[in-house]
Amino acid sequence: MRPSPKRSKAPEISADKAFLQSFTVSILCILICIVALCSATWAWFSGTVSSDENIIQTANCTLTITATDSTESVLLQDGGEFLFLANVPYTVTISAEGTARSAYAIFATETSNYYTESVNPSANDTIEFALLFSKDTSITVRHRWGIPNRETRELTNGSSYLNMATTPETE
Repeated sequence: MRPSPKRSKAPEISADKAFLQSFTVSILCILICIVALCSATWAWFSGTVSSDENIIQTANCTLTITATDSTESVLLQDGGEFLFLANVPYTVTISAEGTARSAYAIFATETSNYYTESVNPSANDTIEFALLFSKDTSITVRHRWGIPNRETRELTNGSSYLNMATTPETE
């Protein structure tokens, strides 16, 4: 038989030394956890988040609508009702001021609604057109922001409209 190879034995560690190694690793892990906890707590309470104020500002728009005949000029207020006399030529001027991108006016008779073309208040636009009614006509003027949702019966800049309010509007 052959002699069996000798196994080298690991040096034996005494029980006291093994306990001391385990205790040292445990204390080190506890210290690392305490440092991490203190760092996280300090970061939580000392950190700040800030942002500039967000200012939300709505657009504004002012339409000034005047109707001028040969003798006088009348300011047409929003929602106001005005009597246009038959066979008297009127020049209507609409000027817009403000920060809105577009605005328009609606001229409403008993039978029809007439929409002006859009004006740009931020550019201080002005439009002008002529009106002549075949009979005394009561008109209600309404100011609106945006673009008219109808393309028919549009009152455009530099145009003349004769014999208005003679055709009923069909919806």
